Amino acid sequence: MTRTAIAGACGKPASAAPGGTLAAYARLARLQAPVGFLLGLRVATSVIGVNEYGLRLIPWLCSLASIVLFWRIARRHVTGTALLCGIALFSVSPALSWYAGNAKQYASDVLM
Repeated sequence: MTRTAIAGACGKPASAAPGGTLAAYARLARLQAPVGFLLGLRVATSVIGVNEYGLRLIPWLCSLASIVLFWRIARRHVTGTALLCGIALFSVSPALSWYAGNAKQYASDVLM
């Protein structure tokens, strides 16, 4: 997903797009990502702007939510040191850190 593709999908309101809302959804569908992620990007880029912060906000929030979800699930199964070690390993995982900093939908895939 390139920055220009996201700007094209997120830059104009659906009412201003030729063909209205259907054309806006067609542009989002060509990006090959989940619709919820793309709509979240659209909101983030319309509020913050089409820049690094706007594009990486949704993956970052999904990564934070996945850490909280992992903690809630892990505390049902383990306690004490095992719980802390599991959360620490999940939090500093290189792959998950990469997903959090990348402007793609992979962090939302971890959350799901």
